[in-house]
Amino acid sequence: MVACPATDWVRRTAAGLKSKGGIVSETAHQRFVEMVNRPEPEIDLARAALLIAQEERSDLEPESYIDRLDEWGAQLRPQLVHAIAPEHFVSHLNRFLFGELEFRGVSDRHYKPCNSFLDYVMDHRVGIPVTLSVVYIEVARRIGFHVQGVGMPGHFLIKPGSRDSRFYIDPFHQGRILSEDDCERKIEEMYAGALPFQKSFLAPVGRRQILIRMLYNLKSIYVQRENYSKALSVVDKILCLVPEAPVELRDRGILHFRLGQVQEAIIDLQKYLLYSPKARDAAQIRQMILMLQAQNRRETPNA
Repeated sequence: MVACPATDWVRRTAAGLKSKGGIVSETAHQRFVEMVNRPEPEIDLARAALLIAQEERSDLEPESYIDRLDEWGAQLRPQLVHAIAPEHFVSHLNRFLFGELEFRGVSDRHYKPCNSFLDYVMDHRVGIPVTLSVVYIEVARRIGFHVQGVGMPGHFLIKPGSRDSRFYIDPFHQGRILSEDDCERKIEEMYAGALPFQKSFLAPVGRRQILIRMLYNLKSIYVQRENYSKALSVVDKILCLVPEAPVELRDRGILHFRLGQVQEAIIDLQKYLLYSPKARDAAQIRQMILMLQAQNRRETPNA
């Protein structure tokens, strides 16, 4: 995996401060960068999700939410003494999370940033499919039940990690059990036939992909709201997870442009064309770069 360019900066800065006897105060973004540059098995999904939220709410204390997940696991564990089959674990998890704790999905609030923040979801017991799935995955992990994320288009799911498990779990609908046929029907309903179902839609995804899905949701919301500075911060995180994603480089360049950061916009848009010289919008992006370069020359005539 290619390391996020910001990681080296973080490490150099930290080393410099330590060498001078200073106190290092890392930002939530810096801690997120360091977390996602670990090998996949070492990424703490809940902690990384909380670091995304902490950039929005600086007073957030991730450890208090990690402790709460631990407590939920401890409360549920004694009920699982005789659980053997995946269905037994799912039944107990569903009863606990959606019965006792009353977690639920909220369709009418899909487009609010708070539903992509794990702290809000844990506090208010409401969320979108991917954040509810993170809660489910993390509580399941604490009781020794391995489940995986499933990045189905339009509706995130989870499934038991054992190879012989043939069903999927929908945390957005109180842990409803779905077959592959159910998932195919759901795709048909959501996309009205415009997106033909593929079995690859139900492939398990890792922790990085789950975080990317959360970030894509946030990016879409902030762009729709024209909150370009927050959208830029989200795209920076996405590029730490997929450093050479051409579309994200393009979008970051456009966000820099929206924020009046001309030189940064030029650099990202040039990188986009380097990686995708035959992209459909390549001609449009080249024109944009020429416009920005001309603007840059006017603003810095002696450069």
